[in-house]
Parts: sequence; C-alpha cells; structure tokens
Amino acid sequence: MRNVLFLTLYTLVVAVNSGAADNLPSLQQEPQLIRSVNVRYPSSITRLGITGTVVLNLLLNERGMVDSVSVVSGLHPVLDSQIVNAVFQFKFTPAMVSGKPVPVIINYHYKITTDDLLKACNIQEYINFGGRVLERGTRRPVPDVEVIVSFSDSLADSSIPLPLSLYLQQIGQFSGQHYHNNSIFTFTDSSGRFIFKSLPKGPFHLKIMGPGYEPCSSSLLVAHKEAVNQVFRVNKSSYAENEIVVYGKEKSNEISKRSLSSAQINSIAGLNGDALKVVQVFPGVARPLFGSGSIGVRGAPSWDSRFFLDGIPVPQLYHFGGIKSVYNSEALYSVDLFPGGFGVSYGNSIAGVIALNSRNAERERVKGYADINLMDVSLFVEGPVNSRTGILASVRRSYLGNLLGLAVDKLSSIDIPVMIAPYYYDYLVRADVDLTPSQKLFFTLFGSRDALELIVSSANVGSTEVDAMVDRVSNTDAFNMVMVAHESAIREGWENSLRTALIQGLGNGLLLGVLKWDYKYYEFLLRNELRYTISPKISAKAGFDLWLKKYHQYAIFPTAERIFFRDTVNLISGLVSPQFQLEYNPFPALIVKSGLRYDYYPEIKQKASILPEFWNYNSFKNRTGLRAEPSLRFSASYQIHKKHLLTAALGTYNQTPQPLGFATHDTLGIPGVPVTKARQFMLGYNWQINDIISADLQLYHNQQWDLPMFTGMEDLLSLNSLRPVFEGDGRGKMYGLELFIRHNQEKNFSGWISYSLSKSKRYSNKEGKYIPYDNDQTHNLQCVLNYRFPRQWQAGTRVRLISGNPYTPVVDRTYDMTNRYFVPAFGEKNSLRNSPFFQLDLRVEKKFVFDNWLLTGYLDLQNLLWPFYKSPEITIYNYDYTRKTSLSVPIIPSIGVKADF
Repeated sequence: MRNVLFLTLYTLVVAVNSGAADNLPSLQQEPQLIRSVNVRYPSSITRLGITGTVVLNLLLNERGMVDSVSVVSGLHPVLDSQIVNAVFQFKFTPAMVSGKPVPVIINYHYKITTDDLLKACNIQEYINFGGRVLERGTRRPVPDVEVIVSFSDSLADSSIPLPLSLYLQQIGQFSGQHYHNNSIFTFTDSSGRFIFKSLPKGPFHLKIMGPGYEPCSSSLLVAHKEAVNQVFRVNKSSYAENEIVVYGKEKSNEISKRSLSSAQINSIAGLNGDALKVVQVFPGVARPLFGSGSIGVRGAPSWDSRFFLDGIPVPQLYHFGGIKSVYNSEALYSVDLFPGGFGVSYGNSIAGVIALNSRNAERERVKGYADINLMDVSLFVEGPVNSRTGILASVRRSYLGNLLGLAVDKLSSIDIPVMIAPYYYDYLVRADVDLTPSQKLFFTLFGSRDALELIVSSANVGSTEVDAMVDRVSNTDAFNMVMVAHESAIREGWENSLRTALIQGLGNGLLLGVLKWDYKYYEFLLRNELRYTISPKISAKAGFDLWLKKYHQYAIFPTAERIFFRDTVNLISGLVSPQFQLEYNPFPALIVKSGLRYDYYPEIKQKASILPEFWNYNSFKNRTGLRAEPSLRFSASYQIHKKHLLTAALGTYNQTPQPLGFATHDTLGIPGVPVTKARQFMLGYNWQINDIISADLQLYHNQQWDLPMFTGMEDLLSLNSLRPVFEGDGRGKMYGLELFIRHNQEKNFSGWISYSLSKSKRYSNKEGKYIPYDNDQTHNLQCVLNYRFPRQWQAGTRVRLISGNPYTPVVDRTYDMTNRYFVPAFGEKNSLRNSPFFQLDLRVEKKFVFDNWLLTGYLDLQNLLWPFYKSPEITIYNYDYTRKTSLSVPIIPSIGVKADF
C-alpha cells in the first residue's frame, strides 16, 4: 500500500515586487490530495525488492495541479523517475490565503512497501509440479506426509518478478501450500498425491517426511508453466507390520474378550503365522499335543467350544487335524477369543468361543504375495473391481507328498516297506460390494481337502472282508462352503446383520483292512441380528440362529471277539435359536446387560427345562417344558477410573451332547441323553497402565452337568462285547485365575506375559470323587517377545512353562491267550502327571525392499532346548506294559520365503 505524507513546513509563492519573505500572509487551508495515480513498477525494480521512502518537493499552482517536482531523497534512479511521472498526474485542493487560492511548495513523502510490490506483480497461480508418494516395496499410497521444496538463494530465474524469498512468501499463500523458513511445503492426500503451484523455474531440493517413514530427499528441476509429475518411493521405518495399529481398548459387546490383529499373528514364534493356533498364546487355553488342533478353553475339551468365521460355524479347523489352519491368515482382520461369560449372541457352547473376523478386500490397488516353505506353497491376490467392489482370492497346496512320490520313483529298485503320499489344499474367494453408503454385501467361497495314503507292504493284520487293500492306510476329508452376508443401517438407530451359508463335506478312510469309514454331510446356516438404539442409555438386540445338518456315515470296525461291526448313521441335527439382549447404561461408567436365549436341537428327543438351570435342579421337575433349552445371561462393567475397569458375568449355557452323533449313537452312545448344561461365573479387572501397557486379571468358575462321559481306553481294551462307550450323567467343574500383561507395539518392541492357574475336574462314578481331567494343566506360563532391529530384521521368541498332563498308570497286566496280547490293569484315573513341559521357540525374518515388491526370508524353530530338556508330550507303555516311555518332539524347523507385490 502507498502512504502519502504532508509535512507541516510549506512555502508560499507570492508575486511581490519587494520579494520580502517577512510579509508572507498566513495559510488558511492546506492542500489535500484528491487524485492520485499508481506508480508503474518495472520488473527490474520489483526483482530488486526495493522498499522505502522517496522525498519530493512539489510546486502546486492555484488550481492544485503539480507544476514541478524535485527529488530531495531517492531510492533508485529508475524508481525515482517512475514516481516523478506518477506524481505529475496528482491533483490537490488549492492552498488558500485570505480566501484566495495561491501557489505553494510542499514537501511530499512517497512510501514504497512490500505490499505495493506484490500488488504490482500480480503473480499467476498455476500447477507446475506434482507427484505421488508410494511406500517402497508395497506400492501403497502414503497419505498425510509432508513434502517440502526449497531453493538456493542464488536462483537466477529472470521470470519471477520478486526477490526469491518474497516470491516464495507470496506463493505460500496459495491454497494447499504453505511458506516456512524460505521453503514451500504441502501434504499428500489420501491417495498419496501432492501438487505445487507457481514454483520458480530451475533446480530445487525436495524432501519427504512423515511418521513411520525414513526421510526421502531428491534434487530436481522444474520448468516454467510445464506441469511435471513424478513418483517418489519412501522406505517405511519397519515393514514388520504392514498396517496402521491404533492403540487403546477396543469397544466390545462382550465382557471377556482377547484379540490379536493379523499382523501380530504373523510375528509370533512357533506358530508359523497360523490364525487359529494363535489363541494358544492366550491365558486360559490349554497346550495341545504336538500336531493336534484341539483348543481346550479353560480346561474343557475342544468340542465344548465353538469356532466361527464371520458368525458362521467353521466345519473344519485344521489340515490333518492340526498341521495348519484351513483359512488363510492374510484374509483375516482379527482373531477373538471369548473364554467365557459371553452374551446370548453365541450358543451351543459350554466353554468358549473363537471368532475369526475376515476383512474387506483391497479397494485401492492390486496387491498380493507368493509364499513357499518346507510344507506348502500359497498365492494370495486382492484388488478393486471398481470403486464399490473389491475381491480377494487365495490358494494353498502342500507339495511334500509330491516330493516323497518322486523320491520313491527314483528309488524304485529298493524295497521300501512304507510309502506315504499326503497332501492338502485350501482355497478362498471373497468379494465385497458397497450397495449404498449404508448397505454392504460380501460373498465368501471357501474350501479345503486333505488326503493321505500310506502303503505298508508288509502289513498282514486286516481282512478283505473290510477292504481288499489290506496294506493301505488312507484318509480323505474335504468340505466346500459358500456364505453371503449383508450389513445395513436401516434407519437412524437401527442396524441389521445377516449371514447365510451352505456347506458340503465328505470323507473316507481305511486302516490296513481293520477299520473303514465313509461319510458325507450337508449344512444350511442362517444368522440374523437386529440392533436398535432406543435412547442414549438403552439399546436392544434381537437375533435368530438356524443351523440344519444332514449327516450320513457308514463304518466297519472290529469288536473284541474279532467280529466286524457294520454301522450306519443317518442323523439330522442342528440348532434353532431366538435370542434377545437388553443393554442399559444408567450413567457413563456403568453398563449392564441381560439376555435370554432358547436353543432347540432337533436330534434331542427329551423335553427341555422350564427355567434356566444355574445348577442341576433335582429338587423339582424342571425338565418338563418345551424342547428348547433356555439360557439366561447377565454381565456388567464399571469404569471406576479412566484406567481401571471392573467386569462381571453370570449365565447359563448349553450345547448338544458331544461328540456330535456319537454321544447319542444307538449302540455306542446313549440315545436319551439330555442337553449338556453349564453355569459360568466370572470376575475381571482391567488396568490400562498407559497407552502401551495393560494388565487383565480374571477369575472364573464353570460348573457343568449332564455331560456325556467317555468310558476311557482302559475300559475299551477290556470289553468282551460291544456296548456303549459313553455315560450320560457326567459332571465337571473348572475354576481358576488368568493374568494377561500386554505391551503393544511401540517403536521396536512388543510382547506379553500370560499366566493361568487353573483346575479342571470330572466326577468319576468309579472313584466316587472329582478327579483331574485330561486337559488339567495347573500352571500355564507363557512369554511372547518380538523386537524389530535395524535394516528390516525382526526376531521373536516364545517361552512356555506348563504343568505336565495327567495320565492313568498301568498297575498290572494279564495275558489274553485267545487274542494273544497283554491286557493292562489300570490304576486310579489320571493319578499321575508327566513332567513339566518347557519349550523355547524362535522366529527370525529379514525383509529385502525393492521398488515395487518385498522379499521376506524367515526361519521358525520350535523347541530349541530339546537337546537339553526333552519336554514330554505323552507317556506310552511297551507291548507287555513293563516299561513306560515319555515321548517328546525334537527341534522342528520351518524355513521359507515370501514375496509381497
């Protein structure tokens, strides 16, 4: 802006003959500027950035016009000349003396500011540089990182009309970019893109900075008014976890919940990134035998818990019973464990619930990986179809059987007594569609197949009555599943979740002409849940589960009299269950929930309870109601402080008798066995020590009754005739304490400590008392540590110290002359224990980062301490029961490479 200054000193010009200055009359009215003209600043002047004040003497005539100008104090000859030319066009009000206009000389100050120069330049706004920032190796767009451009003070761009610093300040006011410390900066958008406007022509220095990424610098050249676009790739500080982790306690509808993300799953030593095995690191989950996929929650057998994929029961968990889970971990969002006290959303379980939550397919770009290790090879790919649709797919197949078959062919001249050819594969396709902003649909196609064939040429124990292949051991298990899910926000306060699925499964097996079986089944499942927020303090949830299963099985097996028993099972089983839950939040710190659920099992013929059974109501006839078993559940949480939370839960639970189809078998089971029931009670305390560290303590008690109890191998071996191997009046109880201290990922370190102090007992009618159950592991201590080293190295370890499993000792034996084998005499059931189990696992991986892909090499070693301490898995006896041996597992290596693109 131009400032005009009149000085108070002035001189009148009077045409007097005498020329005496002492007789000058007094000035009645000073001149006032009434018209001005903007000075034209040449580019040569604005580039110099000259500012200051030019002092002028102006001679004004009687009309207020400028007759002459003289420069008293100037700034630059060219600038002074331009100002003089402009001032000649000024007009003032005349100076007045005695009521008449008179000529006057005034002293005039013309002030030049930075604003005057900026207005004179009129800088145009145009895009002449831009780009995109991608994460090196993954090609993932990097949003919200700072992009800075800086120029040398010696920049000689004659096209800019201002000094460099002044020019940068001016363009720093353009929308989307900012000026600081002689530099211009902006931020990338959600797609990693950025632009700069009106940058001066010539060389400049670019720097990209953002949390979680290494700084990236580059020297570049920009052309005047020519848009330049480049792609910049930045290195992530650590590629160990390719996702954003938000710390804090996740809001959950369940009182007792423990979760791990898919990225955390992949880093745990000894698990090989297996999604389902990861729950073994949580407190309250028993250590399974090596190679077993059983998941015993709080001392219960695996069949007392339920496993869900997006709310639908999973037909099979593992390949070959425990080698690897059948669902690809990369397609999971999280794995949740509800060890007890869960609400009415889950049924048909008297122990715990494991929920696999799949994730949406990628919508921004195509990506995937290929992985090969000692066991199998897998391929995973995902990407967008359009802006509203994404799809992911994976396939995995083992190749160990192929290698063994090739080796057998190469050694065909050698008589090999045993030949084995196992293989497994699984596949997955998921498509996500956003129908509207409030309605989402996803489709899942998922399946698995396991096949094993073992040829024992020297075997001679079977009968052709069972099968002609008396030298074969074979087994096949397969299933295919299709699921459709719909999520919708119906209106304000109303939400609905619908799942429906069809499952087809089959399998067969043969054991050396001794055993043979064949089965197939079909399942239909439907699950719907409607949620309504009545008020800020009250919400309700109503749901419905429908599960129908048609199962057919044919089996041949021998009895003690060497007579082959042929058995055919045709079973219609399932579940029909309505449920309702009410949640009340009387004040912010307290949440109270109560729910009621009815479970109808078509395979159960007995009448159900009238009232929910919190214990076995023997004092009155409660089981005279309909065939739907009621369950009543309560829970509450109280936030006593922002870092301290108290929780409690009490409820009744039930399930169809397990194992399904065998506990109610016409010959081997008890057809009239009632629904299995349980009462669970839990108290919990959570302490969020800081944003990273938390501690969770839980006390629990689980009382069970009407349990189908397996008579035990000791009874089977002494059978003289075929009879039921289950008892229907079993009782059990589990109680204990669980501690979980967790350190979430901070910079380079993460880990946790879990400890369980527990008892699991079953009532023995034979002993007349409660005795330890097979899954009774009094102490279970685990420590999981993971550390990220520089240069993309990562190492993790898991240490386990667990009480040995109980077992039943052999106290004597007799020789069966007819069948020619020793028959053991067993002592008190589960009266002895194996030695403690102690194991150290280690996982090391290294990532190699390329522009458009990542290569990861990994080594996973289980049981590193085996040379020094052989942890017992089971105890077995020799043929005549005179000597017992504890079997242990040696060091198990797993090595592989993974390429992410």
